[in-house]
Amino acid sequence: NAFETSVAQSSERAPVDIQADQMSRDEPSNTVSASGDVMIVQAGRILRADDVLYDLGIDRVQADGNVVLNEENGDIHLADYAAYSNALRDGDVERLRSVLNDGSRFTAERGRLEGGTKTTMEDASYTPCEPCKENPDRAPVWRIVASEVEHDQEAHRVSYRHARFEALGVPIAYTPYFSHPDGTIKQKSGLLSPSFGYKSELGAFVENSYYWAIAPDQDATFGLMAMTKQAPLGLAEYRKRWKNAGLKMNGGVTYSDRTDRSAGQDVPEEDELRGHVFVKAVWDIDEKWRSGMNVNWTSDDQYMRQYDFTNEDVLKNELYAERFSGRDYAVVRLLSFQDIRIRETPLDQPGILPEMLASFQGEPGAVPWVKGQWYVDASALGLRRERGEQDVQRLSVGGGWKRRLVSDYGLLTRVDANVRGDVYHTTDRVVTTSASELSRSSTDTRVFPQFHVQSSYPMARPFERFQARVEPLIAITFAPNLTEDESIPNEDSNDVQIDASNIFEPNRFPGLDRVEDRSRITYGLRSGLFGYEGSF
Repeated sequence: NAFETSVAQSSERAPVDIQADQMSRDEPSNTVSASGDVMIVQAGRILRADDVLYDLGIDRVQADGNVVLNEENGDIHLADYAAYSNALRDGDVERLRSVLNDGSRFTAERGRLEGGTKTTMEDASYTPCEPCKENPDRAPVWRIVASEVEHDQEAHRVSYRHARFEALGVPIAYTPYFSHPDGTIKQKSGLLSPSFGYKSELGAFVENSYYWAIAPDQDATFGLMAMTKQAPLGLAEYRKRWKNAGLKMNGGVTYSDRTDRSAGQDVPEEDELRGHVFVKAVWDIDEKWRSGMNVNWTSDDQYMRQYDFTNEDVLKNELYAERFSGRDYAVVRLLSFQDIRIRETPLDQPGILPEMLASFQGEPGAVPWVKGQWYVDASALGLRRERGEQDVQRLSVGGGWKRRLVSDYGLLTRVDANVRGDVYHTTDRVVTTSASELSRSSTDTRVFPQFHVQSSYPMARPFERFQARVEPLIAITFAPNLTEDESIPNEDSNDVQIDASNIFEPNRFPGLDRVEDRSRITYGLRSGLFGYEGSF
């Protein structure tokens, strides 16, 4: 039978409720012995164990076997043996395993609780990672192991002595002292963990940053990277959140030398002020409208790669507004580019002022009689260059109908009929020869219809670990034969790459300036082995 008793304490002590399968009280020693699914409730804390000896005179509890202490804040502490006092606020435990309310975990051979707020652990570890469901004893993705760990709940801080960082159980770094906020703190000012390494152009480097928690909705980080081959690099980042918007700015500045290139020779440049600025802003205006800005700037074409900020060849700056409505989408944006490829003569990247795109999609099956789906695409583009080079204005409107058919025997067919019209106005055209009949300025039009049918018969066979697929395909495209018109500029269709992803498409040019005319047949075979876990 289960027994339950309430033990009245003095006015300075919280009352105690005890439940157990078996319970006895020794009057001379003023103790209570309980065993079998014991539960003690005191001052909001719940202690469970197999066996408990409770000394009423000094308010001391000795618990043995499957000891579990539940804190009011949701923390759970498990131990093999524990001795608690002071309304379960002080105690000594052996073989401690703690799970905090934020999901992080402690383990320790021995631990001591003081005042219900500070826990000191010996031969302990900490990790925010959840254990593997298939093998809970496996080492977590990362953890910190230390000879002594202190968790101060009032200061919301975890401190370590003689700590080492482990990744998948393998030690990778050591520090005699280390501390960080616990998981209950989402934002706290302080020094971040340093990073260090070696890069061929910078030499050995060490970087450290200070995090400034300005407010719950904004913060800033200031850092310094010291290098053996270059002057120090200062870094800064600022972040701000509003209800429907966000802003992030970061940059760097240094005073260092670089190597330029002239007439095929490397030319050393003297020390100069160098740096970069990145800005990203997004504003969700309402459920359908969103606007934003992206700024990417650097002082020279070598800085980004030298300090390993990006491998991009061209930096894009953008100001945009876009609208989402069901299947429809529209965007207006202004674009400028900074070419950071190392060239003796930098290319004059055009500015796009502006670009407007709109796409409208009908509901599938909504077209009368023939079913399928209608669509309309429209775009307007203004391309501006400096120094009197070619400028282009383009207006393009196209629409069509498409449908996907599946036969009873598994034949897949896609039908697409469309027509597009383009208007180009070109100024400051670069005339290649004096005999060319092209004028420096012209307005040109083009209308291009196209009908495309693609059919395939996919076949698959399952195996124990993978699936084998074979799919013969054929595509028939009907289009007129357009005479070559050099007056229409080519700004967005230069980089043509034909591969397995687009070889059966009706138009394999990446942009709008070039179209793939003439009728043709494309046929081939797709095949592959696809593992059930994602490999192929």
